[in-house]
Amino acid sequence: DTLRKYFPGAKLIFDTVDLHHVREMQEAEIVQSDTLRKNAMATRTKEFALIEKCDETWVVSESERHSLSSTFPGKNIRRISNIHPLRHGTPTFDDRKGILFVGNFRHPPNQDGLQWFLESVLPIVHAARPDIPLHIAGAGAPEQWIKKYESMNVTFLGHVHDIEKCIDDARINIAPLRYGAGAKGKISQALASGLPSIATGIAADGMCLKNGESVILAETPKAISDSILALYENETLWNLVSKNAYAVAEEFFSGGAAEQEIRAMLSS
Repeated sequence: DTLRKYFPGAKLIFDTVDLHHVREMQEAEIVQSDTLRKNAMATRTKEFALIEKCDETWVVSESERHSLSSTFPGKNIRRISNIHPLRHGTPTFDDRKGILFVGNFRHPPNQDGLQWFLESVLPIVHAARPDIPLHIAGAGAPEQWIKKYESMNVTFLGHVHDIEKCIDDARINIAPLRYGAGAKGKISQALASGLPSIATGIAADGMCLKNGESVILAETPKAISDSILALYENETLWNLVSKNAYAVAEEFFSGGAAEQEIRAMLSS
C-alpha cells in the first residue's frame, strides 16, 4: 500500500519463493493440528491479498502456477523458477559413491523428512548394503542424530561451502520430504549436474519430472529403499535418468529458461 501511494506508476511483482500456505497446510495435516491449520489459512489470506494488489506474481513450480492461474484468472501468474548453471563433464557412474541429502535443518520440512528417512528407510538400506554411505549436507542437524547414526555409515557434513563437490561425489540424491511447496533446490541443483534423484511426490511436485525417466518417485519406506538399492547398481538406468534430468534442468531451471520468461514479462 505504501509503494502504491508514493510510486503510483511502478509495476509491482510478488515473488512468492513458494506458496507458504501450501507447505503449512500439508504440515498441519501430517500432525493433525487445528492450530497449524488456522495459521496456514491466515498465511493464505495474506498471500492472496498480495496477489490481488500486485501487477504480477512469480511462482517457482508449474503446479503452483496452474493453481494460482485458476484461482486468479485475471492476474498475471508467471513461473520464474530456481536458476542453476548447467554443468558439463561431471563424474560418471563408476566414479561416484554413496547417497546425498541436502537441506538446512532450520527449515522444518528438511528435518521432518530426513528424520523419517533415518528412522524408516535407512535401516532397510543399511541391512542390505552397509557399505553404502549417506552424506548429509546442511547446518543445524541435531547433535543426538550425529551420534545415533554414526554406526550406520552416516556422515553429517554441516554447512558446506562447495555443494557441487558433494553432488559430484554422490551416486544418488534423495529428497524424502513429507511436506513442502515450491520447486526444491535440492532436486533442481542435482538435475543441473546430472545427478539422479529419488524423491517423494511432494518433493518433486511441479518440477516437470517424469517417474522412471528424469526422477525416481517413491513414497513408502520399502519403495524408497528398493529404489535406492536398484538404482545404485543399475548403471543403464542411472545413465538414462542422469541424461533426462539434465535435459529438464536445461529446459526449466537454467539461466536461459529464466531469461525467456523475464524477457516476455518486460516486453508486455
